[in-house]
Amino acid sequence: MENSQKNSSQYILLFLASFLALYFELVIIRYLSSEIRVFSYLKNLPLVACFFGLGLGMVLGEREKFFTRIFPFTMLALFLLMRFAPELNLTHLPFPTFDYIIWGKVDVESSPLMQLLRYVGIITFISALVVCFSIPLGSRIGRYLQGLPTLKGYATDLAGSIAGIGMFSLLAFLGTPPWVWVGVGSILLFVFHRNKIFDCVVLAAIPLLLISSPSGTLWSPYYRISLEERPPLEKEQRSSAIYLSVNYDYHQKILDLSDAFFKKHPETEPNSSALLTYDLPYLVRPEAKDVLILGAGTGNDVASALRHGAEHVDAVEIDPTILEIGRSYHPEKPYDSPKVFVHVDDARAYLKKTKARYDLVVFAYLDSHTLLANSSSLRLDNYVYTVESLQEAKNLLLPGGTLVLAHGTGKLFVSARLYRMLKEVFGEAPKTYFTNYDGGGTVFVSGSRRDHPRLEHIPIINEEFERTGAALSLATDRWPFLYLRSRTIPASYGIIFFLLMLAYFFSKPVLFPRRTSADEKTIVWTRSNIHFFMLGAAFLLLETKAVTELSLLFGSTWMVNTVAIFAFLLMAMLANALLMRIVPSRNIIYGMLFASLLVSIFFPLGILAGLSFAPKLLGSGVVLASPVFFSGMLFSRAFRDATRPGEALGMNLLGALVGGVAENAVMIGGTLLLGGLAAIFYIVSLLAVVEVKKRTEKL
Repeated sequence: MENSQKNSSQYILLFLASFLALYFELVIIRYLSSEIRVFSYLKNLPLVACFFGLGLGMVLGEREKFFTRIFPFTMLALFLLMRFAPELNLTHLPFPTFDYIIWGKVDVESSPLMQLLRYVGIITFISALVVCFSIPLGSRIGRYLQGLPTLKGYATDLAGSIAGIGMFSLLAFLGTPPWVWVGVGSILLFVFHRNKIFDCVVLAAIPLLLISSPSGTLWSPYYRISLEERPPLEKEQRSSAIYLSVNYDYHQKILDLSDAFFKKHPETEPNSSALLTYDLPYLVRPEAKDVLILGAGTGNDVASALRHGAEHVDAVEIDPTILEIGRSYHPEKPYDSPKVFVHVDDARAYLKKTKARYDLVVFAYLDSHTLLANSSSLRLDNYVYTVESLQEAKNLLLPGGTLVLAHGTGKLFVSARLYRMLKEVFGEAPKTYFTNYDGGGTVFVSGSRRDHPRLEHIPIINEEFERTGAALSLATDRWPFLYLRSRTIPASYGIIFFLLMLAYFFSKPVLFPRRTSADEKTIVWTRSNIHFFMLGAAFLLLETKAVTELSLLFGSTWMVNTVAIFAFLLMAMLANALLMRIVPSRNIIYGMLFASLLVSIFFPLGILAGLSFAPKLLGSGVVLASPVFFSGMLFSRAFRDATRPGEALGMNLLGALVGGVAENAVMIGGTLLLGGLAAIFYIVSLLAVVEVKKRTEKL
C-alpha cells in the first residue's frame, strides 16, 4: 500500500515537472523574443538553450544540487531581465553583421568591435540564464523517472508535456500578459519548493514584479502591441493618426483618409503623404468591384476600397487583436460596412481555400518577417511571398484583373526579388512605383492596369530591378527566404553555433565521462546514448518539417503550430502505448520508418490543397505523422530497456538541440533538406544500436 502511494505521488510529480518544462519553454520563447528583438531572428536559440538545460539536468539527475538551490534567483533574474529590457537598452540589441535584414529600430555601437562584443556577451549571458533555469526542471524529470516502469514513466512525461503546451496555448489565445504566464508557473512551482519559505516568497514576487507593464500594452496570439495616439486636431474629438507598434517596433498606422477629413485638414501629416499609397490600387484599376485585401490590418486598405466604390471586400488578417483595434479605433469604421467580409486567417491559407474571384487582389504591406519571427521556431519567412503564392493569387483574378503588391523594406535586393517573381508569374514585368511610404514603400502592379495623372510624378524603377534581380534566387515554397540575399547561413547565426558547440565541448565530460576502452559495459552505455541522441536530433527535424509543410496547407497561424506539436507528442504517446503490448522487431520498425520518411519527403502535399478541411487534414496527417509514429516506437523500444531512463531522455533532448541547430541548413538547401538530414540522423542511430547489440552479445 505504501509503495503504491509512493508510486502515485511520483507519477504526479513527474507529470508536473514535465508540464512545467514545456510550459516554461514556450513562455521563454514568446516573452524573450518580444522584449529583446534579436531573439526573434535567433528564434531557435531559446529553444535549444531550453533543450540543453533540460537534457543536462536529466543526465545529471541527483548529482545536480547547485542549480536547484539557486533556481528561484535564476528565475527572478531571467524574467526581470525580460521585463526591464527597454530600460537596460537590450530591446534593440544589434546584430554584428548585416547579411540578414533586421526589422525596425537597431542600436548601433560606435565601434564594430564593441557591437560584436556586446552582441556575443549579452546573447551568451541570457542563453546561460535559460540553461541554468532549465537544468533543475530536467533534473526533477530524470529523478522521478528513476524507479518507475520506463514506458509508463515516459507516457506520464509525454502527458505532462502535452498539458503544458495546452495551458500556454490557451493563455496566448486569451491574450493574457506575461505576468499571468509566469504567475501560473510560479504557483505550480510551489509544489517543489513548499518546504522552503524564502524560495516561495521569491517565486510569488516574480509575477507581481512583472505586472508593471506600460499602460496601453496588449498581447495578441502573435505580438506585444502598443498604441500611440497623435493629439486630436483643432475641433476634432478623435486623433487623426494612431501609431501601432509590435514588439517595440513601428508596424502600421490607423489613418483618417476620408474626403471629409481632407476638406477640413488638407495638409495634415502623416495622412496627406499616405493618401496616394492607399489610393494607388484604385487609380490603376478604378472599376474594381470585387476586392481581396491580404493583410487588412487595422483597416486603411479596406476603407480605401470602400471610398472607391468596391461592392464586395474580403479582408484577410491573421491577428484577431489587430482586427479588433481597427474596429474600435479606425475613424472611418470600415469593418462596420456590410460590404466587408472579415477572415481571421493566414493570407496564404486563404488563397488556397477560397473559391471567389476578384477584379483586384491587394497584398497590403504584409510583414511576414516580423510575424513569423514571433510564431515559429524555424527561421522561415512565411509562404506569402513565394512564386507559388503569387501564382495562386493570379489564379483568383477575373479576366482583366489586377494584382497590386505593396512592400516596404527599402532594401533593393528584396524589391528586386519581388519584381522578378511577379515577372515570372505574369510573364511580363510589373509596373513598379516607388512611393517611399514609411521610408521605403514600393508598389508593384501586375495584370490589367491604367495610367493616371496622379501617378505621373512617382518614380518608376523597373530598370534598376531588372539589373539587380537577375542575380537573385527566387523565393519559392522550397526556399521561402525573401529576406536572405543569397543561399547562405548569416554570419550572426554562425557566431551562435560556435557558442553552442563551445558549451557542448565543456559539457562533454559530464555527458560522456572518460573510462578505459576495456570497460565493455561503458562502451555499450555510450553507444546506447548515441542512439537516443540521434533519435532526438531527427525527431526535431521531423517536427520542423511538419510545421512548415502544414503551414503551406493550413496557414502559418499559432493554431497550426500548436496542433502540429500536439499531434507529434500524441503520436509518440500512441507508439509508446503500443510498445507496452506489442514489441515488434527493431528491423521492421526501421524499415517502416525509412519507407514513411521517403513518402513524406517526396509526396506532393500541394495536391491536397484543393480538398475540404477534413480529408486535407487526414491526408497530410498520415503523410507527415507516420515517420513520427515509427520514430516514437524506436525510442520507446530502446527506452524500455534503459537502465538510466532519466539520462536516456536527457540525451534525447540534447540531440534535439543538435537538430535545432541543423535545421538552419534550410537557408542553403531549402525545406527539402529537412527530411534528408533527419534520414542521416536515423541512419547513425541505426549504426549505434547495431553496435550496442554486438557488444551486448559479447557480455
